[in-house]
Amino acid sequence: MADQFMAYGYPDPVELNLPYQDPPKPQNPALKGTVLGFAGSLIASVSPLAKFFYTNAGFSKQLGEVKEYDDAIATYNPFVVSQNRGSHVTETTEPTDLSSYRGKTRAEKGHKYYSSLDYYDAYKSGSTTPTAVIESLLPLVRRDVANPTKHSTAFTSCKPDIVLAAANASTKRWKSGTPLGILDGVPIAMKDDLALKGYATTMGCKFEHVAECKETSWCIQQLLDAGAIIIGKNVMHELGSDTSGNNPHWGTALNPYNDKYYCGGSTTGGCYSIAAGLVPLVQGSDAGGSVRVPASFCGLYSLKTSHGRVSIRPSLNAVPSNCVFSPLAATMADLEVSFRLMAKPDPHEPFSKLFPAPTRAAVDRPKTIGIFKEWFDAADPAVTKLCYKAINYLKEKKGYEVINITLPYVHQTQLAHAMTTLAEMYSAFGKYISQVSGQDKILLSVAANTPASDFLAAQKVRTVMMQHLAHLFKKHPGLVIATPTVPNVGWPIGKGDINSSGSGMMDGNLSIRMMMYIFLANFCGLPALQMPVGYADAAQGEGKIPVGLMGNGEWGSDDELLEFGFDGEEYLNDEKEGGGRQMPGNWVDVLSLGKDDAKATQSGL
Repeated sequence: MADQFMAYGYPDPVELNLPYQDPPKPQNPALKGTVLGFAGSLIASVSPLAKFFYTNAGFSKQLGEVKEYDDAIATYNPFVVSQNRGSHVTETTEPTDLSSYRGKTRAEKGHKYYSSLDYYDAYKSGSTTPTAVIESLLPLVRRDVANPTKHSTAFTSCKPDIVLAAANASTKRWKSGTPLGILDGVPIAMKDDLALKGYATTMGCKFEHVAECKETSWCIQQLLDAGAIIIGKNVMHELGSDTSGNNPHWGTALNPYNDKYYCGGSTTGGCYSIAAGLVPLVQGSDAGGSVRVPASFCGLYSLKTSHGRVSIRPSLNAVPSNCVFSPLAATMADLEVSFRLMAKPDPHEPFSKLFPAPTRAAVDRPKTIGIFKEWFDAADPAVTKLCYKAINYLKEKKGYEVINITLPYVHQTQLAHAMTTLAEMYSAFGKYISQVSGQDKILLSVAANTPASDFLAAQKVRTVMMQHLAHLFKKHPGLVIATPTVPNVGWPIGKGDINSSGSGMMDGNLSIRMMMYIFLANFCGLPALQMPVGYADAAQGEGKIPVGLMGNGEWGSDDELLEFGFDGEEYLNDEKEGGGRQMPGNWVDVLSLGKDDAKATQSGL
């Protein structure tokens, strides 16, 4: 086994077996509207207040409880290359080749969302064209028209001339019998913190001066080269700083399953776009659960990639030691093809080129699920019930061994992640503090008061956790650390949350709870996959709320996590075992709209 193991930057395995401790109860006020706006401006202008909020958050005190960091060397970037060469199947096909695509059509049992294969079959049969599909989508997503629809809130920008030009080029390829592959003509969208030529990058803000990008992000270009059509850039939580998705500048997209709940953030509009049926896949980013939390709230699949696995060139990476670019999709097959394209090694990016090109994991790979029970069970009972049911299926029907594990200092590590993320965010956006909402005025002001000693301590805490994780992965090959993706059944929209003051809302206590599981992958550089495992009753509004299960894998095990996701998809789609996949009430049948437009064009109407 040792001669097959190849690693770069792999942490020294050090076991640290400590009992679980309940976290201290945070003492952060919930603010919204004009009160939040006033508080943000006051804290940003009065330094002692910002220092008080930093102290109140308990950063210094809780980081000091990790005694083991005294002898640790700080880890400033959790980049690790780890590959077991014997665990992969070599493939020669491109990820967009029909022969390597594992998707099914919507007509097949359990696949209620359209996959790329549905678009492929429709274009191949001639029942519609990429142009007809895009022409039916544009009125739904554009916000620069006289009567924008409810779907347009999920987008910050759409350039019809660019989108239609790409659609017409795809239609010509299909008519000439030379499509580029499974994604040719498929509409997709992207989060507004990645670069797209001809579009501005707003980060969910309303900055005074934002120039259009002159170059497209490497990972996005791979999808464009495969023929995918980006219909626009999605709205996101301002600066990606929270997980609700409330955006006072661009508007707040409401959860398609229940419009009294948030979609989640910060890839808010992207998850709305997929859940509502507008597109089958989206590209986003994740520094603190940003592709996993909203995917959980909206019943989707997402993969937070290994740190450095996907090139971030040439985009602004506001939190460089925690943020990665990652895919989201309605189906596992589209998540896989999107990841395999995005993760193509970039010869001009120092990290991604050290990874091998993505390949499909072997069927006989080790399959072990690790559960830190006390931590797992801290989620709401309705969430743990659905997650345990899915895990039992994976054990009984898919051959996974389920074991108990422990993780040291989970709450202190979460705090170290939050403090590091905020400090890095301040480094990138502190100069724009006068232009952001009340919430981010407070967060940036607090971050500005981070002592160097605390920042250094946080990176040592990162080392301590990574060393323990290395111990677990060495001891248990194929280990997937399972947790609920988020501990609550969605995030209900409070009275006055979506307000006309332009200040939004801030609930620090709830934000901390929502992020109690997702930080591990970001702070330690692990890949993590979110998959829906059921639906729970809502506390308000009409419609149940999706619940997600997350698997955290060893560094570089993104391919193995995809197989974990395919196994979970089988569970959910099984009406008897997982209850079957449910659809939101405002789902849009895009292909039918495209077929109607195509018929009208053919009839000369």
